Amino acid sequence: MTTALKTENNKFQSTINNALLTALFGGYASKPVTINELASNTLTQVQHDYGYVSGYFWSTRTQTHDDWHAYSKQYHARYGPKRTVVGRSVTFAKLTGKFDEARHVGGNGLGIRQLEVSETITIELDSFRGNWLLDAAIKAGILQSNETLMNARLHAAYTLESYKETDTINVYKRYLGDIFVDYVVTGKGKFKAMTYHHKHSVPAVEGWRKKLERYKNDNLEKSKLVTVKLAKKLGFCNEGIKQFARDTGLNTQFAYELQTVLGAAIAAGVDKKYQYELDQLARNIG
Repeated sequence: MTTALKTENNKFQSTINNALLTALFGGYASKPVTINELASNTLTQVQHDYGYVSGYFWSTRTQTHDDWHAYSKQYHARYGPKRTVVGRSVTFAKLTGKFDEARHVGGNGLGIRQLEVSETITIELDSFRGNWLLDAAIKAGILQSNETLMNARLHAAYTLESYKETDTINVYKRYLGDIFVDYVVTGKGKFKAMTYHHKHSVPAVEGWRKKLERYKNDNLEKSKLVTVKLAKKLGFCNEGIKQFARDTGLNTQFAYELQTVLGAAIAAGVDKKYQYELDQLARNIG
């Protein structure tokens, strides 16, 4: 999810380091403020990631405590301090002013000198797992939460705009704030909860139809474990697979027993959102 957000606005991406760090941490400069310049003797601010969402720059930080006396001097000289995480957060910054794109060409960063911070919001985090960024943006009031049609939204932070309708399907455009994400196809009647996501509308419709055909096919070869390979064979879309992993905490690189997958979905409260997918997995594990 983070990668998608990082590339939402290519115009800003190359200036995030300069614009965000210099604006938030100590005025404006011709080069980025280094992390070392932000550190105290024992508390280190470690910058992890940057991005842009719905008019805000965001930046994650992990605060750690460095203990140089936990072990022997020889150990610390070789491996450094014992480092303990004492806090995680994400800061959203609203930057206003003129962005001089032409002056930034060539990487001199001069354009960002005319940007100013009009607002900052910091949200404390328990971890950088799952839907942490979308949840934090909702908590900060940057994105609005809507839990209708969750099988199509995949997360309450996304918005839907009707695009096309036929006798058997509805097609929506899915947005994150003001940024278009993809097209979503949902069925009607018995299959209204079945969805498929794709960057383009035609492949989204084709993908949904193939997914429906495979759902109705009882002759597919059985598998012993749930894997991404099986999910794709059954017609699941990439975005749905990734979001299921974020929702449940399961790793897409691993293979799981069916009961582990079902249990994780129930524990996360997303079993209804993925009811067709879970049912199809159950019918194809043997």
